Amino acid sequence: MYSCSNMAQAEGALLGIEGDLKQLQIDDKLLSPLEQPTSLQAACEGDKRRTGSVVPERSPRGGVTLGLQPSSLQFFHKVSQGPSVYPMVTTPRGHALIVNNSVFDGDLSDRKGADVDVRITDNLLTSLGFTVKQLLNKSAQEMLKELEYFSKLDDHKDGSCCIVFLMSHGQEGCIIGRDGQTVRLKKIFGLFDNIHCQKLLGKPKLFFIQSCRGANVDRGTVSPRDVPDAGGVLNGQSLSCQLFGPTGAGEDVPDAARCVDQPTRTDMFFGYATQEGNMAFRNETQGSWYIQAIDQVFRQRAKDTHVADMMTMVNRMVAEKTAQSESLRYTGGKEASEYLSNLQKNLYFFPSL
Repeated sequence: MYSCSNMAQAEGALLGIEGDLKQLQIDDKLLSPLEQPTSLQAACEGDKRRTGSVVPERSPRGGVTLGLQPSSLQFFHKVSQGPSVYPMVTTPRGHALIVNNSVFDGDLSDRKGADVDVRITDNLLTSLGFTVKQLLNKSAQEMLKELEYFSKLDDHKDGSCCIVFLMSHGQEGCIIGRDGQTVRLKKIFGLFDNIHCQKLLGKPKLFFIQSCRGANVDRGTVSPRDVPDAGGVLNGQSLSCQLFGPTGAGEDVPDAARCVDQPTRTDMFFGYATQEGNMAFRNETQGSWYIQAIDQVFRQRAKDTHVADMMTMVNRMVAEKTAQSESLRYTGGKEASEYLSNLQKNLYFFPSL
């Protein structure tokens, strides 16, 4: 049902050019690109017409990846024993599925560069210790059927985690199949909740969505360097309401006994390439801005940083990019990734352990 990538060829190519990359700098104040930017052709995930429109953007050469930095045994023993950390000790760590549509029927434009996203993502997930499967160029119904099959894998009971990447054209709340039909993201997420996927009960389930969520091109705003950001990428109050409902509604009363049941949907993380209503950008040579950022941050910081903190770094890296194009529609375009999470513990991957 799935096709697997040729990892040996990909890893050989990566090793040959890995030394050309400059060190990625990430700390509390700085998250810089790997090297001096170059102008390349890029396409917007939301431009579904066959017009040939492209958006040049600036990114590292060749879509290559850095070597994954391993965790140390000292760090593992320091943080892994606490009750606030998900256990990530199985081999493999779990199962991951990459869903990618790059070729479309009818008047939908093909997603040039999406193959780079697949290669980068497969390489990263394999390096993190996951068994990776790919689902490529499927219709909406085929995607839903295969996702349901994946959610019911018996092997999930032996893993520590599950990861799904969804990469295609999209609309708000939907992912688009090769046939132009849509699948609601809520329907996909529901396949993995605590009712329908009990083999993953209590285990982290991560979803990363590389697609547009609308047709708007974010033009950004001018912010002087010496003026601190008043808000941030995410609106904390809005996020809280989406996850947990508005505060002050009704009264909380103590339970008569300790409850051991779980809500329907827990231990889930949802990463989005862009904000509601906006387009997401993809470089035809380097891959998507969002996928590039995830790869670069995870390879450098998964050794000692939990997922939520790494995704904050990803948000920062994506926000630093600006689209340039011969088309005025895309020139100056910005992108702000975001995430929603009801993970109940910190999630470390402990790579190479």
